[in-house]
Amino acid sequence: MRETPRSSPPIATNAPARVEALNRNQPPIYGRVVGLSGDRLELVLEAPLAAGEAIKIEAPDCLLLGEALYCEARPAAEVEAWVVGAGVEHGLWDLERIGWFGH
Repeated sequence: MRETPRSSPPIATNAPARVEALNRNQPPIYGRVVGLSGDRLELVLEAPLAAGEAIKIEAPDCLLLGEALYCEARPAAEVEAWVVGAGVEHGLWDLERIGWFGH
């Protein structure tokens, strides 16, 4: 059974994000959060991810673990960008309040 985040606090639209594919040794991918609904997150990233990849997402005041669900080239973008949908399986929220400054 998949564990879903409990009443996840919203992440601001257009918040910066740092994404790491956990199953490959590559530099992080940077981008922006463009949507959050329940256990789903949508990002616009500067490089693609493969559907099914395990990922770690760092955004302001949170750390999320999940899976890339889809990745599509962003049409008519001024710079190369990809829209990535992610399923969030685990999340740590309000990191500043709990004193975790490694974020």
